[in-house]
Amino acid sequence: MLAFSSRKTSLVVDDCRIETQKYDLDLARRFEPTIIVDCAFVTRDKVKQFGLNSFLETNRYLISAAKNMASMETVRKFIAISSGAAKPYLNRAIRSFSEDPYGKLKAEYEIVLAQEEREIAQKVVISRPFSLSGRFVRNRSIYAIFDFIDQAKKANSIVLKSKNLVYRRYSDAEEFLALSLALEPGGEALESGGELIELGELAKLVAEQLNLSSSIERYTIQEPPDMYFSEESSMVLACKELNFRPSTLEEQILLSANHSATES
Repeated sequence: MLAFSSRKTSLVVDDCRIETQKYDLDLARRFEPTIIVDCAFVTRDKVKQFGLNSFLETNRYLISAAKNMASMETVRKFIAISSGAAKPYLNRAIRSFSEDPYGKLKAEYEIVLAQEEREIAQKVVISRPFSLSGRFVRNRSIYAIFDFIDQAKKANSIVLKSKNLVYRRYSDAEEFLALSLALEPGGEALESGGELIELGELAKLVAEQLNLSSSIERYTIQEPPDMYFSEESSMVLACKELNFRPSTLEEQILLSANHSATES
């Protein structure tokens, strides 16, 4: 296995140490990979740190690198990790990146890999996660499921700070990647799925699964609902095709709770 990152470093994944190399296309060609999983992207929380122009420039460099690797002759399958944030921008002209540059760049990433060149598109599986759970999630604090688990464990109370109803579907990250790897390339994007739940109900379910009598408080609802979730149909079809049963939301909560205390 060959792993690239922004700099040469060492990572520990599932108790296994992985030595990474700084991205080098010539090194990748010499390695002659057959399967590539690409999740190299500067995330939305870094926009202010980078500044908009640098954020755009860095991610476009990564998009170009992804295209170069996907075009290698030895590559049979290229798993392109996109985001649900890309979906609103896939079928419309983008004139400005001042608002939601992350979502717009992820749309650009999908278009470059899955639409521009047929030879490349035939190798690509677009994996479009919306909300994830489980032991392999990074930046856990951005997901309500982890926030609620941590609040319940530390203070035996859960506070919902959103001023609107928020609806989500959660998929286990490991299972979602496994499905992406198992699918044939060149088809429709795979979107994460799961049971549709409003965060107030999720908070209650977290407390119930952890056997805690957590108090649940919520800010007054004042704004339109937040409907950031997939249609789920692609994941349902993939699970049916591969005869796979994804973890229930209850199972995801327990697995996420077992790892939330030791990983960030």
